[in-house]
Amino acid sequence: MFAPPLRQGGNGPETWVAILGPVVTAVNIDVPFERMAVAASTRIDGIEVVVYGSVLPWNTAPTQAPMRALAGESSEMMFARMLAEQEADVRALQSAFPPALIIWAGNFNQSFTGPNFGGNNRKRSLLVSSLERLEMSAWNANAPHAKEGMCAIDLICGPADLEVTVERVSTVHDHVVLSDHAGYVANVQLPA
Repeated sequence: MFAPPLRQGGNGPETWVAILGPVVTAVNIDVPFERMAVAASTRIDGIEVVVYGSVLPWNTAPTQAPMRALAGESSEMMFARMLAEQEADVRALQSAFPPALIIWAGNFNQSFTGPNFGGNNRKRSLLVSSLERLEMSAWNANAPHAKEGMCAIDLICGPADLEVTVERVSTVHDHVVLSDHAGYVANVQLPA
């Protein structure tokens, strides 16, 4: 499931985010292109799982993604606005799919814990409060980022009461660095 490819990239239109898997279907909630997000559902061991994948603004987003910035909007203001929009989407998914496991994952461009390189304390506070309101936790909050000394900014979030272990995935393949971000796998103990 791909967000609409409406972002102009170096090689033509690109999408902000995609959710891939063996059997992934669209959900019946419209997620506008402006959200920099997409939602999809799947079934795992008979349990419906809805994934909301998103990107939150980074420090230079107002100039690098001007189609998403409001006039005169700072990076912090843009982050706060888009976080509120994405939180509303996740809340809508929680309401529309009450028995489902709802997961919010993506590039949050803000660490939840540890040194705050590339973010700031205000953005962190907004993110922490948002997840608390949704009764979610950042499962990989303490996992290391690809950059030495940083914690994850690419977060996998879900219900705080689930047992989860997280593995960091190397982004180096055949001596080639594929990304300046780290990858993560969350192993979730699904409810019986």
